[in-house]
Amino acid sequence: MVFAGLSGGEVDAVKCSFGKVTDLAGTGAELFLKYFQAHPSGMDYFKWKGQSLDAVKADAYLQTHGNRVMSTLKTVIGSIEDAGKCEALITQLGNLHTGRNVAAADFEALFPIIAGVLSEKCGGALAGDASSGWQKLYNEIVRLIDAGQKSAAAGGAREEFLGAIGAN
Repeated sequence: MVFAGLSGGEVDAVKCSFGKVTDLAGTGAELFLKYFQAHPSGMDYFKWKGQSLDAVKADAYLQTHGNRVMSTLKTVIGSIEDAGKCEALITQLGNLHTGRNVAAADFEALFPIIAGVLSEKCGGALAGDASSGWQKLYNEIVRLIDAGQKSAAAGGAREEFLGAIGAN
């Protein structure tokens, strides 16, 4: 079963648009810098509270975390025809972020930034099946993150999650 109820055309368009991302760490770092510009309080979830964007940009951890986020998206998109696998991974992601007090609304605020970065990689705004596919995908990701956060604490979730996305 296809994750998030995407049509065949939407699956193809999401995969094609994400295929334009060749540098996961660099794209992830770019994504977070743009997010922090729009939502400076987002830096409070990391060790960068009160720091400048230049200081954040110079921190190697930005690339590390950016790579993890983009690797997670790559894993989800690569498994998009297996709804169960995607649901388990994203619910686990929600569990992992519970202890950091990152709310589902914070993930929701990240979507326009992701869409903008993908649009840049694709040479223009996402349209048609790509636009509707990404919107459905991200709505389901946020829903599952929220569900994961509401579930019981995930002992050992970090290592299991990083292993699942191949970023440990």
